[in-house]
Amino acid sequence: MSQPTTKLYTGAEIPLIAFGTYGGGDDAATLAGATRAALDAGYRHFDLAEVYGNQAELGQVFSKAIVDGVVKRSDLFITSKVWNTKHDPKHVEESCKKTLKDLQLDYLDLLLVHWPLSWKYTGEDLRVEGSSFPRDQDGNVITAPVPLHKTWAAFENLVDAGLVKHIGVSNFPSVLILDLLTYARIRPAVNQVERHPYLAQNSLLQFVKDNGIHLSAYTPLGRPGKIDNVHKEIIKEPVVEAIAKELKEQSGLDVNTGHVLLRWHIERDVSVLPKSSNPHRIKSNLHITSQIRLTEEQLKRIDNLDSGLRYNDLDLKTGTVRPGGRTIYEI
Repeated sequence: MSQPTTKLYTGAEIPLIAFGTYGGGDDAATLAGATRAALDAGYRHFDLAEVYGNQAELGQVFSKAIVDGVVKRSDLFITSKVWNTKHDPKHVEESCKKTLKDLQLDYLDLLLVHWPLSWKYTGEDLRVEGSSFPRDQDGNVITAPVPLHKTWAAFENLVDAGLVKHIGVSNFPSVLILDLLTYARIRPAVNQVERHPYLAQNSLLQFVKDNGIHLSAYTPLGRPGKIDNVHKEIIKEPVVEAIAKELKEQSGLDVNTGHVLLRWHIERDVSVLPKSSNPHRIKSNLHITSQIRLTEEQLKRIDNLDSGLRYNDLDLKTGTVRPGGRTIYEI
């Protein structure tokens, strides 16, 4: 089965369907099992982050899969991220080396600045309670005076050292990328952001394309549960349900709304990071999404759902996710 891929500005290929490893409510053992199921199903692009607290467990999965002959290291595209408390150059290197040690790898294919926010350093191990979100007695996040240009220079040094193949950013609005491009010696290869039909981010998508940067989408299927009195769950939108029915009849495949939404991103050359602990869903997200195609008319019907709804808005004052508060997207 051929998988959809695209090329980064370096010429390297990146698979457009990745497996997301943010744990959510899953324990490390469940996530490790799901990751092995993803490897067995054919996934080769995996999205990780130090702050997720599960890289050591996932490293065991990757190591065993390589030893078992399921996959070669050269066939994998492994992404990780440096958390907000480690923006100081010496901590950037520390974070990268810890990630490589936990994952039992010699290099990363892509390393991202997780958020364009610098917080107080809390130590090497982010799994220690309270270390990921340093707060003062009033509950406000404690920032650190580390400018992004110093953090980025440290990322560039990791490429020079052969520890990382590509570097990029996450949750960056276009204005910050525009500034970064004025001083970057090595340009960002990727900007990973929240994207789904309620938040299409078409202006940002066009901006990064114009600058040779690939866009990657987390929360590509939205989030389950009622959001407000206006928005349904995206996977339950009548428009998406109707398109899934059309594609199911045309293709003879068991197409569902999740496959339609993932394909909507891929048709725009955006990589997606779906996560699941269900082996059947893990496999179908890759196999069925790779086989279906959306027409321009179907794409436009989904495009019309865009309403600017953001699920993951990090509050600048408290470091918590919305609702409420002033965020990086409002300044």
